[in-house]
Formats: sequence, C-alpha cells, structure tokens
Amino acid sequence: MKLKRSKTNNSTLNSSKVFNLKKSGNEDSVSSKSTQKDKSALPRKLSKDVKQKPTIDVSSVTSGTKKRKRPWRQAVRRKAKRERLGAQVSGLSVDEDLEQEDFSEDNSQSEEPRKKTKRSRKKRLRDKNRILAKCFDSNNNNEQEAKEKLQTSKSPDSRLDAARFRYVNEQLYTHPSTSAVQLFKEDPNAFEAYHRGYKLQLKKWPFNPLNSILLDLSSLPPGSVIADLGCGEAELAERLGSKYKVHSFDLVSLNERVVVADMAKIPLARESVDVCVYCLSLMGTNLAHFFREAHRVLKMNGKVKIVEVTSRFKNIKKFIDALGKMGFQLKRKKELDGKYFTALTLQKIGRFVNKRPLGLQLDPCLYKKR
Repeated sequence: MKLKRSKTNNSTLNSSKVFNLKKSGNEDSVSSKSTQKDKSALPRKLSKDVKQKPTIDVSSVTSGTKKRKRPWRQAVRRKAKRERLGAQVSGLSVDEDLEQEDFSEDNSQSEEPRKKTKRSRKKRLRDKNRILAKCFDSNNNNEQEAKEKLQTSKSPDSRLDAARFRYVNEQLYTHPSTSAVQLFKEDPNAFEAYHRGYKLQLKKWPFNPLNSILLDLSSLPPGSVIADLGCGEAELAERLGSKYKVHSFDLVSLNERVVVADMAKIPLARESVDVCVYCLSLMGTNLAHFFREAHRVLKMNGKVKIVEVTSRFKNIKKFIDALGKMGFQLKRKKELDGKYFTALTLQKIGRFVNKRPLGLQLDPCLYKKR
C-alpha cells in the first residue's frame, strides 16, 4: 500500500509541474505579446506626432511652384550649354544659304559649336606658325650667315679651340689655383682660348647667372666696396663702377679693369671689403684657401655671394656647414633658371673655427667631346 501511495504522489507532482510549465509558458507568451504590442505602438505614436506637426504652405510663401530636385543635373546643364552655344552661333551667322537649309534643332545645337571650336583651333595654330616664322626670320635674316656659322663650327680651327677649351677647363677644375697660375704664365694664349669657349657656352644658356648678382648688389648703399673674384672681363665693374668701388681679380688681365691675382692671395687690406663675389669661379681644388682669404678681406657682417652650377654640389648641406665652421652664416639660398644654378648668400659673423673643414668640396664641371 505504501508503494501505491508513492506512485500517486509522483503523478500528482508531475501534473503540478506540467501545469506550472504551461502557466509559465502562457505568461511568457503574454509578456512577448505585450512587448510586440509596445514595439508596434512606438512607430504609430511617432507617425501620429509627425502628422500632428504643422506643415508650411509653400504656395503662400512663394508665388511659383515648389522647386523639384533635378536627378540628372549635369546632363541638364550640358544640354542648356549646347542650346546657348547653338543660339550664339545661329545669331552670328549671316549667310543666306545657311538660313535656307533645314537643320533639325538637335543638329544645330550639337554640331555648330563643334565647328566653331575646330575653326578657332585652326586659327590659333595658324597664328602660332606665323609668329614662329617671324621669329625664325628675325633670328636668321640671311641663309648665308647660317651656312657660314656651320662651316666655321666644322672647321679644324674651331675644333682645335674646342679641344683646347676642354683641356684648360679640366686643368682649372682638377688642380689647385697655383698650377693654373703656372699654366697661364707658360701659355698666355691658353686663357684667351678658354675665355672664347666660355663665352660660346654662355650663349647656349637661357639665363646669365651674373644678372642675379647685379640685382642683389644694386640694393647696396653707395660707396660700398666689392671684390669680384674670377671676374673674366670685369662686367660687374663696367656696370656698377659708377656707384660702387669694384676690385676685379683674375688669373689673366683681359682689359685695364682686371688685376692679375690668385684668389688664394688677394692684394687687399684686412677687413676692407663689403661683398665678395664668386660667380662660376670656384674652380680650384683649394677652396679652403679661397674662403680663408675672403674671411680676411671682408668686414664684420660682410657678405659672400656664390653662384654655381647645381650639379657641382655633392651635398649642399655639408658645404654650408663647412662654411659655418669658417665663420660664415647662411642668409639665403636660391635656385635660378629651373634649378640649373644655385645662389648662396653668406655673412661673416665671427672667427673661423676650422681652417680645412670636411665637406668643403665641389664636383668638377667637365665638358664631354662631341
């Protein structure tokens, strides 16, 4: 009998569990339904709130209709531009034959502007060719002169001059200035040959670097003292001699304005110069001697102006740092003629620390045989 009672008790327990599960399931379903109702109720409330907001009557604000957004705005603008150009072309045309011809609106709007652009291009090319022809005629007035130039360039004398120029140029760039002085003492005509070759090379350049130095020096106060080192024909003294006192030095004197001297030994007193100029003249391998002499000759806060071919600078930062150890401070760095030349302006600010600093080197500017 005890066993039977336990079975009945177990069955009652199971039935109560099932009932409780059903009840909990019903409660979950009810809660889920309530949440669904709440969620569905949210957008309805929002939509009601939106509907309740007052709307602005556009017709009351503006007299016209409301503007619609254009989905193909670029296409509409292009079409309007074509129509406008077509109207301009049709307004400019005067020929009766064109007026009598029956063109469709699309063709008149699309083809006529193209014709106009083609005509304008042809006209531009024609004008450009005329200008080029005039320039060619002005530069070469006589064909005989051009032929003579070609003949002289192919003549053996010109070839000898070119070969001599290359040889002297190589000697100047790859040896110290003392050996260059000795070379021109033994052969005075060598400097003239070199100078002729240099002038021909200068004509090929689109820009003369000396012009930039002339512009800079024109702002100096009257009576300033300038030392042109490696002057050539002393063009600075010729142009600025009336306003400033210009000392012109080179290895050979080409005219009365030039004084023969080595740039490592300038015949000037200590601290007597305001500006030292090196325009394509830093040729020797003893650059430290040149700048030591410039430091001796310059006044305190005096300036050094350098113009050189950009390709000669191995490392321009090291070059400037080396000059800083010799008592010079960089004031300005400028690139001329599309980075072909580099112009440096330095100022004497004190005594030099190192007489031969590392980095004070320039690559030689050599010309190849052609």
